[in-house]
Amino acid sequence: MSDKNSDKNEKDIKKSSKDDNDLNDKSNKNQAVTFAVVALAVVAICLLFLSSRKNKDNNSSSSPDASGVVDEYSSVDVKRYTFEEDESKSEYIKLEGLDDVSKQKNINDDIEELCLWWTKKSNNSNNENVISEVKYWVVKDKFLSVINEEEREFGGAHPYKLCKTRVYDLTTGEKAGKLSDFVNLSDEFKKTLATKTFKKVYPEGEIENQNDTLLENFKDDFDSFYLTKDGLGLVIDGMIHALGDYWRFEAEYKDIKPFLKQNLF
Repeated sequence: MSDKNSDKNEKDIKKSSKDDNDLNDKSNKNQAVTFAVVALAVVAICLLFLSSRKNKDNNSSSSPDASGVVDEYSSVDVKRYTFEEDESKSEYIKLEGLDDVSKQKNINDDIEELCLWWTKKSNNSNNENVISEVKYWVVKDKFLSVINEEEREFGGAHPYKLCKTRVYDLTTGEKAGKLSDFVNLSDEFKKTLATKTFKKVYPEGEIENQNDTLLENFKDDFDSFYLTKDGLGLVIDGMIHALGDYWRFEAEYKDIKPFLKQNLF
């Protein structure tokens, strides 16, 4: 009788051990399935991310962002923002991704002052409104060139317009210098100002003797300039309102190559 009970107990132990092994096998299989599902999900997310990045690169250099529009360059990203207060509305930009954060902050602070100083000042005094737009170019992944075009309303029939420029050296975090640091301001260069080498891009339309006017307003310490992807820009302020308040001229780098001091194209 005891032998039978012993055999029965031994069978029960073996059965219990087998059941435990079966449960362990099922648990291991479930863990393996869960891991596989998670791994596939991670792969799918990565593929979707890479696909979206590829489409972004193929379709456009900019994309909407919660806080602005970002343009990506190999050295830095540039985001566009809008400051609004009362009837004033002004655009400005900020750099992101520059290796040196202190240099990045230095440039961003100066850009904000360039683009928003008068907007904030006018709203504090409550006597005028400002509408402004910002244009910018990253040239050779070294220079950031910015122009801020403003319309200031003083309550008259027409707003007063002006254009302010900055060129920054992304490697130093400082303003890039004077026009003479980029161009040899020789007599030969000055002669090109009076020719069609420099084309008026603002305001639209031909004005009699416009290039002669550019030459007359040009000085050796001229600093109202900017850089685009393709050329050099010059700004003349103080024109009469009927003629646009300011003029912008541009010349392609290839047409002024003998006078360039830096490789800009």
